[in-house]
Amino acid sequence: MTDIHGQGSTGSENPSVDDLQHDIDQTREELAQTVEALAAKADVKGRTEDKAAEVGLQLKEKAAGVAAQARHVASNASAQANLAAIRGTQVAREKGAEAREKLPATLRDQPSVLLAAGGAAVIAGTTGLIWLVRRRRS
Repeated sequence: MTDIHGQGSTGSENPSVDDLQHDIDQTREELAQTVEALAAKADVKGRTEDKAAEVGLQLKEKAAGVAAQARHVASNASAQANLAAIRGTQVAREKGAEAREKLPATLRDQPSVLLAAGGAAVIAGTTGLIWLVRRRRS
């Protein structure tokens, strides 16, 4: 004959009441753990919600990391743009000074003459453009 644990026993062994109670309690505990494990596996909604919460937390962490990286890149780009603007301004000033040196002394000393010549060039260019547009339309 076998006992509740699958072990063979002889007919001459008589378990005591305490031994039987202990075996019953141990079997109940094992059964309770098995039932809890099966219930947890059967709770698809609960497992899905837990997994969704876990994935949501991971996504939030990744998004925070990406946002921090984007801020860093934007900050670097802004700094580089500022440096480029400063360099551009310096180059423009240098080129302007070079161009001014190449001007005849009359224009260099009297900037109003240069402005008048520039204004006349703008008027002539605008007039020529208007003439071309009207000629194409007709």
